[in-house]
Amino acid sequence: MRASAVLAIASVIAALPLRAAMDGKVVNGTSGQPQAGVIISLMQPGQGGMQTLSTVKTAADGAFHFDAQPVGMHVVQAIYDGVVYTEAVPPGSPSNNLTVNVYEPTAKRDTAKLNEHLVVLQPGPQQMAVSEDLLFTNPTKLTFSDPVNGSAKIWIPDGGRDGVTCTVTSPGGMPIQRDLVKTKEPGVYVIDYPLKPGDTRFEISYNLPSAQPQIFESRVLDKLMPLRLVVPPGITLTGDNVQPLGQEPTTQATIYNVATDRFKVQVEGMAAAASTPGGEDAGVPQIHEGPPPVYARIWWIFGLSLFILVLGATLLYRRGDPAEKR
Repeated sequence: MRASAVLAIASVIAALPLRAAMDGKVVNGTSGQPQAGVIISLMQPGQGGMQTLSTVKTAADGAFHFDAQPVGMHVVQAIYDGVVYTEAVPPGSPSNNLTVNVYEPTAKRDTAKLNEHLVVLQPGPQQMAVSEDLLFTNPTKLTFSDPVNGSAKIWIPDGGRDGVTCTVTSPGGMPIQRDLVKTKEPGVYVIDYPLKPGDTRFEISYNLPSAQPQIFESRVLDKLMPLRLVVPPGITLTGDNVQPLGQEPTTQATIYNVATDRFKVQVEGMAAAASTPGGEDAGVPQIHEGPPPVYARIWWIFGLSLFILVLGATLLYRRGDPAEKR
C-alpha cells in the first residue's frame, strides 16, 4: 500500500468523532448506594472549551448509557444536588462499567480544613508576580458547599486586584478557572467552589507593580494554618513578622514563616525574567495550548509542601514533651 493511501486512511480514522458505546453507574459515595436521577453528560475539550456531546439521567439503579463516546480525551460530568462531579477519561480507557462518585453536601465548615498555605513571590523588572496556593483537605464522605460564604477566602493587595486569576484543581478533576467574589470588606474575596472528599487546590495569581523598595503587604484570613512565604534563590525578605525557615533542597527556594495575621515585608533581589518566543512581545495576549500555570510549578509546590511537613515534624521533635523535661 502506498504511503499516500496509508496517510489518507489514517486521516479519515482520526476524523471519526465517535466510537463504541459507553456505560457506567453513578454511586453515592456517602451512602455507598447507586444514585438515581443524576444528570450526567459526556463532554470533550476542544478549542472553544468543553463541548457537550450527550446528556442523560441515571436510572433507578444508578446506571447510565451513551450511544457512543468520542475518540481521544473526554470527560463524564455528573450534577448532584447542585454540585458538579467530573471523571476524566483518558484515550484508550475502557468504555464500560465506568463509576462516577457523587456525595451528599454539607455546610459544616469543619468538614474540610486548610492544610497548606503558600505565597510565592517572584519580583521582576516591571512587576512582581504573586502566586497564592491554598490546599484544602476533606477527609470525610461529604462535599462541603457554602455558596454564600464560599470555600476559600483571601486578601489581595490594592495593586493586584485587577487581572487576578484563580485556578482550581479538585480531586480527580481537570483544572478550571473560577471567579473571585468581592465582599463588603475591602480587599477580601471569596471563592465559591465545593470541596469534595480528598484534596482541592486553589492557585490565585496576580501581579504587583515594581517599586523601590519593593514592599509586599498582606493578611492571613485563615489562622488555623500558618502562612509560608516562598522566594526563588537570590531573593530575600525582611520584616518584623517573618522568620526564615530554611531552603528547599531541590529548588533552593527560601521559605519564611509569617508570625501574625497582618504583615509587611521588603523584597530584595529580582527573579530571572522569563523569555518570550522570538524575543519579541506582540503587545496582544497570546494563546498557547498546554496545562494551566499551576502544572508548571506542580513538582516545585509538592517539594515545598514535603519540606515544610518535614521541617514542622523536626521542630516538634526538638521541642519534645514538656512533661519529660521536668
